[in-house]
Amino acid sequence: MNPITLLQIELIKTTRRTAFWVTAGIFTLFGILILWAITGATGGLTVNGQQMQGLSLPSSWPTLMNIFKSFSTVFVPVTIILITASEFTFKTSRQNIIDGLSKEEFFSAKLLLVLFVVLVYFLLFFVVGFSFGAASTNWAEVKDPAIRGGDAAIFGAYLLVLFGYGVIAMFFSFITRSSGAALAFCLLYTLIIENLAATFLSLNETIKPAVKYFPTKIFDELLNPLRYDAAMMTQMKERFEQAKQFQPDLKFPDMIDTPVLFAIAIGYIVAIGAATYLVFKNRDL
Repeated sequence: MNPITLLQIELIKTTRRTAFWVTAGIFTLFGILILWAITGATGGLTVNGQQMQGLSLPSSWPTLMNIFKSFSTVFVPVTIILITASEFTFKTSRQNIIDGLSKEEFFSAKLLLVLFVVLVYFLLFFVVGFSFGAASTNWAEVKDPAIRGGDAAIFGAYLLVLFGYGVIAMFFSFITRSSGAALAFCLLYTLIIENLAATFLSLNETIKPAVKYFPTKIFDELLNPLRYDAAMMTQMKERFEQAKQFQPDLKFPDMIDTPVLFAIAIGYIVAIGAATYLVFKNRDL
């Protein structure tokens, strides 16, 4: 069966699921409320002790990305788990195989589902972010286009990161075959386990450098706006050199090269996807 037909099947099933519309709706509402607060309707918003008020495109794209990333990496996995794991609970996965789909086609359909959900959440981010950003921008004073080259690059990184979190969610869905268990394990891993492991490993100077290669750390670092803004990176290095005059022992943070970071992220996605497929292929329905 060709990919278009597989995607059509998934779209029919997904758009008829209340869970899809509810999670997408709540995500949109969160975004609107947060940006409404930032743009001054409630006097601004304090994030990590920093007062945020007003947006201005294109300079605010990294800020918008940061805001939406904080909860999209939860909503994307939740949406995928609620849609995917229930197929095992209600035995529709078995019925799909009985009706003629091979295990490979069923698995491919779920990858297409992950891609679809990622695109939906990215589109929601872009529409809501651009709407508030454009409304708050004094375009007469803006010389750059609404989306710069660096912004387009970080958009691509954002899509890859969301896909990575989606594949992790699919892994737990196929492993547990239960929405509740998959949600618990996925959120436990992405929000707690890696951070706890990073904290303990950081106590040992020898293995501390390995922490930055954890999957979610790689995904998070891909969205570091400094990687896509040469001017901002130059300013940061100049400030660092000035500070180094008073603190000679200071060292500029080591950063993995962006192409290498993309390669590692893609490698993790392929490895997690392959592990998911092997588990699914070798288990009875």
